[in-house]
Amino acid sequence: MGTSALEQNASVQIDGAEYRLQRKVSDTCWQLEHTRTKRIQEFEHDQLLRKYADGTLTLVSSGIVSQSGPVSPVISAQDHGAARLRRLYVMATLDVPN
Repeated sequence: MGTSALEQNASVQIDGAEYRLQRKVSDTCWQLEHTRTKRIQEFEHDQLLRKYADGTLTLVSSGIVSQSGPVSPVISAQDHGAARLRRLYVMATLDVPN
């Protein structure tokens, strides 16, 4: 399970250079700060996802894993019904060709 995400202060490596996601300046645009030179570059969210998909962007783990409490095994009837419905949708799509 991954512990990194595209969120503020996350560290990423793009083509071997390390950056920190400084801030999201719009719904689709991130400012990244080069950790060595402190230069700011802007990337669209889709650009970052494409770079991740083709392997030129990797998420750098901070080593800090947040701890959460124990998961309650008791769920409400409404949540159970929603989960069953979602499962039905997933199961129905498993045999659909890509």
